[in-house]
Amino acid sequence: MHLTYAPDRIPLAAGTNVAFYTNISIPLVGVLLLGVGSACLLATLKDEYGRRRMKHCLALVILLPLTFFLLLGSFVEYSRPTPEIAISDDSIVCHRREAKWTDISDIQLVQSRTAALLLDRPSAGERRNVLSCNLGAMTAEPIVVYDAIYAAWQSARSR
Repeated sequence: MHLTYAPDRIPLAAGTNVAFYTNISIPLVGVLLLGVGSACLLATLKDEYGRRRMKHCLALVILLPLTFFLLLGSFVEYSRPTPEIAISDDSIVCHRREAKWTDISDIQLVQSRTAALLLDRPSAGERRNVLSCNLGAMTAEPIVVYDAIYAAWQSARSR
């Protein structure tokens, strides 16, 4: 089988030309919104009594851990970034799965945010294997990521 799980290939190896990383701005916006909401609830908590105070406390019990975990996840992603898609001269690693350019028979943009890499198998009678690469939520626009993948594949085919 040409498609292999490659967790050791995600940290960039020598010869890697291009790497695309997950965009952490979305979780940070969530942290900001949840933090502001929590601050507003804390500010109004001293003025509330009875059931309304209990609802505000319950909301804080839910919002504060969510804020903390989003912030923690963003920090971990920022402190140890690993590329989601790494393109080298001879292969592509996409979400910890590796495929050699020579094994790829076609590349298609399936949706605006997904690229499908069709992989050949040794026997012609079997169904073709597909490696899907999610191009959304990256630090670059999906079409830029797709163009880089397609250009590297074309370059490898011409050699």
